[in-house]
Amino acid sequence: DSVALDVLSQILEFRLHERLRNTNKNFEEGVYRVYVNTEQSFVHGLIGVTFATRSKSFRDRAEAIILKEIESLKRHLVTNEEISMIKERLDTEYLSAFYQGTLGLCEMIIDSAVNGDEDLVIFHSFRKNLKKVTRKKILAIANKYFTEYYARAVVKPR
Repeated sequence: DSVALDVLSQILEFRLHERLRNTNKNFEEGVYRVYVNTEQSFVHGLIGVTFATRSKSFRDRAEAIILKEIESLKRHLVTNEEISMIKERLDTEYLSAFYQGTLGLCEMIIDSAVNGDEDLVIFHSFRKNLKKVTRKKILAIANKYFTEYYARAVVKPR
């Protein structure tokens, strides 16, 4: 499920960026950052959505939009364009780690090793596993991992 979760989280980030940032033209009630990240290890898995806004009222609307997009991912197949774009992006990021310097590659290797992939079999099969991710797999993963349980944290300046 690991690679499919990465694809799912990146599709969610793309959709949220479109809905919360690109289609919102009101500077006082929009967001200026939207990130979705997937943290996975031996002991936990977490998909986190973070955004920054200046508007307290938009914060609540943004949460509703996020939950609506999550429900959409659970009910409908993603588009061919979305899955193709995200898979190409993830493939490029993976390959880039091998020729753009050692730090990113080292972090990826360490991450794999400390999470049980000491021989880097899973790490080296990333591209093969990425090709296996389908629209139906994304729908199944969304339904498996997006449950009614979630946490909300609000960080605001003094």
